[in-house]
Amino acid sequence: GFGRILDEQAVKKRGLAGFDGIIGNPPYIRVQELNKWAPEECEYYKWRYVSAAKGNYDIYVVFTEKALALLSPEGLLGFIMPHKWWQAKYGEGLRNLICRGKHLRSLVDFHQEQIFKGATTYTAIHLLSAKPNSGYVKYVSILKLYDGITQMTAIDSHGIIDGVEYADCSHPQNSKWSFHPETSRVSFLVANAKTLPLAQVARLAQGIKTSADKVFVLDIISQEMGIAKVKSAQTGKQHAIESKLIRPLIKSGHMKRFSIYPTEKALLFPYHCVLQKFVRLPIKALQIEYPLAWAYLNEVKDILEAREAGRMKGRDDWYSYIYPKNFDVMSKPKLVIPDMCEHMQIGIGFGGDYIFSGGAAGGNAIVPHDIALMPLMCGILNSHLIETFVRQTGTKFRGGYLNCEIRFICDIPIKLPETVAEKKLAGRIADSVRAIMTAKTALRDPMLSDHEKSQLERTVETHEKRIDIDVFALYGVDGLPGDDA
Repeated sequence: GFGRILDEQAVKKRGLAGFDGIIGNPPYIRVQELNKWAPEECEYYKWRYVSAAKGNYDIYVVFTEKALALLSPEGLLGFIMPHKWWQAKYGEGLRNLICRGKHLRSLVDFHQEQIFKGATTYTAIHLLSAKPNSGYVKYVSILKLYDGITQMTAIDSHGIIDGVEYADCSHPQNSKWSFHPETSRVSFLVANAKTLPLAQVARLAQGIKTSADKVFVLDIISQEMGIAKVKSAQTGKQHAIESKLIRPLIKSGHMKRFSIYPTEKALLFPYHCVLQKFVRLPIKALQIEYPLAWAYLNEVKDILEAREAGRMKGRDDWYSYIYPKNFDVMSKPKLVIPDMCEHMQIGIGFGGDYIFSGGAAGGNAIVPHDIALMPLMCGILNSHLIETFVRQTGTKFRGGYLNCEIRFICDIPIKLPETVAEKKLAGRIADSVRAIMTAKTALRDPMLSDHEKSQLERTVETHEKRIDIDVFALYGVDGLPGDDA
């Protein structure tokens, strides 16, 4: 058995213990699933392995840590597994372990290309060594997977082949990992431009989660005299509800570049503002001031009380949201971005009259600490340069979609103007954003002639190009947008 390799006898016979090579496809199981049928095992992993010590984890990180420990001093480990752990919080322990030992030798990154039939997973081949790697990390990027055997054979000989790019990268540090050529302009941007992470110049907040969207998300049919006629997905019927208790609701489909599209959806919002804080409306206030909303809520009371395995049963707040977060953000001017989008898609709204949801088809808010910076930040975040940064450093998804959840956008480098020249560039970016906003609002007019529509579309295109050029200049990155960045 393996004792010949791992126990004291191995040292006597071979002069060393451990495997010379480990190759595999470890299981991909989140701890939440594992905990359903093996809770004691989950606790053991947390106690035994640094890769599982903090928060949630996926079992493949534990397999990787264990496999590293089983290698001989000259041994190599090759695993194909998801690359989500490069940026995810649960991967922090394994990243630290690998960084400290400089174990990473090479990667084959499949990005959004799919390897396994019948399963959507975003994977990479990881080659690790027991002893430190004193050189570069060999990084191979599979941009298009069309003939795996031919492409992998070419990679083995470092041959040139369609759909494959190579780069020699520095060994990653303990923070979130990203891999691209040392000479890339975005790498230059991060290394040389004086920037701040997005999370330091703005508050980032998820959309509201009601835990019962079928009840609280309503379709608006009409509104007049302070009463809204709405349709509920939960009851399948029309209801009348006081307009003061509903707020316009936008989803990811309403969040467009430089604009927010009108919505016919609304959120039933049983809260009011007291001393600049949103608190739940008491039952008596609902009964007396909002009898129509109260009648609707009572009609779906059983559904609301059954949430979270009956957690709301018998409570006096059974009609409230289970996760009442980020209400204050909704009343502020903000930028919005969908969780998933094909391109950077930051909408801008100076009013705080709309709410947006989190989760599926939801998004996130970006509230600059200095609201005067909103147009500038909208231009920067929608630029070609920042999209390149997000594509290089974020998690790739099928179809080239970007994951723009908070954890993936919080480190976007924001360049705030300091010199006279930089302030001039920033002013031009902000002016172009305002011009695009005006043109996009005008484009919603159904009475536009073809000529008027064409003129407005050209205005948008011209100012988007100007923004790209000025953002490149603001960050001190050579070249024009559209070059190989």
